[in-house]
Amino acid sequence: PQRGRDAHLSGAACNSARCVAAYRREIGWVASPVEVATWDTLPAGQPRANWLAHFWSSRDVREGRAEGARLREHYRRVEEAFKRFRLELPVSGRHKNSQAALTTDYGAAELFQRFVDEIPDEEAQRAAIYDRALGTGYMLRAYRSTQHRLDDRGVIFVRHGPPDAVARTSDGLAYELWRYERGGDPLILSFKEENFDGQAGASVLVPTLINVDPLQRNQLCHLDPPLCSPVSDIRVGEMARFSVDARANSISRRENARTAGGETILRATTTDRYERTVGAPLGAIVQIVGLRYGLAGEGRLVVAFAIPGDRLQPLPTTETGGRVVYPVRIELMAARKANGSEARLDTLRRFATARALQPGDFLTGLVEMPVLGGEHVASAVVSQSDRGTIVALPSVSVCPIGGSLCVSDIVLGTESSQTQWNSGSQRVPLNPLNAFRTGGTAELYYQLNGRQPGTTYETVVELFRATDSAQVKPELTIKFSEPATSNAVEVSRSLGLVDLAVGRYRVRLTTRGGGQQASAVAWLTIVR
Repeated sequence: PQRGRDAHLSGAACNSARCVAAYRREIGWVASPVEVATWDTLPAGQPRANWLAHFWSSRDVREGRAEGARLREHYRRVEEAFKRFRLELPVSGRHKNSQAALTTDYGAAELFQRFVDEIPDEEAQRAAIYDRALGTGYMLRAYRSTQHRLDDRGVIFVRHGPPDAVARTSDGLAYELWRYERGGDPLILSFKEENFDGQAGASVLVPTLINVDPLQRNQLCHLDPPLCSPVSDIRVGEMARFSVDARANSISRRENARTAGGETILRATTTDRYERTVGAPLGAIVQIVGLRYGLAGEGRLVVAFAIPGDRLQPLPTTETGGRVVYPVRIELMAARKANGSEARLDTLRRFATARALQPGDFLTGLVEMPVLGGEHVASAVVSQSDRGTIVALPSVSVCPIGGSLCVSDIVLGTESSQTQWNSGSQRVPLNPLNAFRTGGTAELYYQLNGRQPGTTYETVVELFRATDSAQVKPELTIKFSEPATSNAVEVSRSLGLVDLAVGRYRVRLTTRGGGQQASAVAWLTIVR
């Protein structure tokens, strides 16, 4: 696998139009529209190879996977998808059928006339018209793939892998539901059968199945309860059954279902997942910031964590002196956006406490990992046995030495905290819980690089409620200025929180001077 990965990445540096197009088709299976557009703007040669390395390594880090795992999983999925969902009908045949369908659609008035005699109920008539015009059978698909090798199930399979649950109808037209569990926000996708597409079964991605036969819906709705038919007596006549169901599923309800389904299709066809599972949730609170050790020294990812004590299991034996020992595994991963290079740390820490941790207690700690300067995708996995927490950040930056003005990530701590980071010149207090008491004080720390000595720099710190936009007046604003005496500096300030109510806040720090500006954002929570 490693040799194949190396060949795949180095091959992206080729300059021929044929090669560039082939790699573009390849990333198209999983890339977002933004990523495809970025590929198109890259200069040929090594920049493309570096970008592709980051394309795959960032997915490894995002999911907390081993290096190269996502690329290997991609080709495993492709191989299986081509066995299960390959389109057999020639492309020309599908195109011909698609073009013919465009000339045979009914207008709304004609549809009304076709159904008015069959379904006397007015609401049911309107629902039937709406379904025929904009429903699952409409020839203008909600999603139309740009490739002609896999059906829509195959497209989803390559992006998201096998679903966690599948439901299929057993009679009539074929319908399927695929459900992916997503930590409380499941991804539920609907498929239906289409004539003349060369596939057997439900091969076409549609927004919703709310307008199909209620008896068929009831075969699927255990995966999506809103699909369940309100018809309680299945022995009623066919027209009565559809009439009752149409009244319960109003046009507005169906329209809302289609809108939500369209958004789900967009989400499913522009994202990809290879989610790592860590068993039961550990409930850890994890913070990741990018800093430099000694300002001009090496870049670091600094990770502070707090784990609820009642989620941890101690070792069966105690240490000398009666201390209770808790082993915790911590994995840190970072992928540099400039070239896809990865930095990783996997360590097992043993924490000893004077007594067993109780509900309300937290085990806190700090881990740091050297990284190169620049922007990274970063993640941390904190686990013990079959419990764990995965936290991923799409962007963590370590300011370069010299260059333009740059402000580091913001550290918010408490003076009394026992968790502190050594910056090389001072002790920086942290707050792993990221919770501050009303009327208390937050210790603010950050690093500035790229200053021009002799120039005065103004810094503005603004606190907004988490739900407010940047255009809303901040709840608290603090300003201060100072002349630069060096290119880089550490800044420490105390923020009084006395005027802030309980809630979650966004902290925006902006520094201006010498015709340049740099900013950073952090979050804090105020509790009673």
